[in-house]
Amino acid sequence: MQNLLNSILETAHFEGIPAVQACAVQDGHLCFSGASGGATLASIFDVASVTKMAATTLCACVLHNRGLLPLHQEVGRFFPDLALSHTGIQVRHLLAHSSGLPAWRPFFKTALCTPDRPDPTTARDLTIQAVKSTRPEHAPGSTRIYSDTGFILLGLILEKVAGASLDRLAQELVFQPAGLKHTQFLPLGHALPEAHTLPTGSTRPRQPAPGQESLFQVPDQPPHLDPGTVDDDNAYALGGVAGHAGLFSTAADLAQLGRILLEELKGGNQLAAGESLRLFVRPDHGPQGPLRGLGFDLIAPHGSSTGERWGKGPGGGFGHLGFTGCALWLDIDRKLSAALLSNRVLPGREKVQAIRALRPAFYDGLISVTEVD
Repeated sequence: MQNLLNSILETAHFEGIPAVQACAVQDGHLCFSGASGGATLASIFDVASVTKMAATTLCACVLHNRGLLPLHQEVGRFFPDLALSHTGIQVRHLLAHSSGLPAWRPFFKTALCTPDRPDPTTARDLTIQAVKSTRPEHAPGSTRIYSDTGFILLGLILEKVAGASLDRLAQELVFQPAGLKHTQFLPLGHALPEAHTLPTGSTRPRQPAPGQESLFQVPDQPPHLDPGTVDDDNAYALGGVAGHAGLFSTAADLAQLGRILLEELKGGNQLAAGESLRLFVRPDHGPQGPLRGLGFDLIAPHGSSTGERWGKGPGGGFGHLGFTGCALWLDIDRKLSAALLSNRVLPGREKVQAIRALRPAFYDGLISVTEVD
């Protein structure tokens, strides 16, 4: 097993991904752990949108299970100034990416694309106002559009409900109960000096992703690697803690979190997510677009980044991807949890070939070797 999967990781490194790390747990037991390129097994990665699953969704799930976050509650209940502009948008819509809010906007422009950048507190306030000023483009519940905008808003709602910052909330509700030792948000100025954290870029704001080139310009600046600082510019402008991105972790921690979720689905109570977790991982039928759960990605019938075998049993599978080159996926029937982390964006955000090859190769390979064993 080790030889095949290590070879897959090494191939990805040779094809242009600077650092790769992976870990898999099956039926509660470690079945693979490996790293390639500039990573060790202890290296810390910016997991980008895996934050949506590992922090924001799970916090919402626990709060819902406690009766503190009704899914039918509208955004205007938490932010009265949005009662008219966001009429009909419920917590459920934010989780299911069916709110009608746009996928992405450079909310950071005022904070990061001006010669005189505001202080972090002002930058956060300006960015929140930009998010709240963004109007829906479709009726809630009608169309499914994967939306960072909706998850930023969801993170702010969770902070209102719990009366605590999202990083503290995630630590108390998820990371600490799950026993995760190396998973946390890193607010600006709180890098981990003793940890090996992988860099993801060298400008701020980062260079535009493909398709975003016309939306903002990166001011002239000398390149500067900043490992331990969130890659996502909207999360950066929000102070490093946001509902859509900002989490740092290791493959071992995330695979362990996946193991706990699989156990929770079968009656475990480590996170006290209970019936709410079973509800959140069910397909959310209705809106036009790819099928999703509430805060979780589900396995596409064909062409999935997990290959052609993962999560195809009766129980299915769920997980999430991250733009920086990270993923966490669970196969319910195989009792298999696997995290694959990388910093594929460092050579350039447009370089996608290597990660598109790595993901299905790794997850298909993992199933092959675990079935043989």
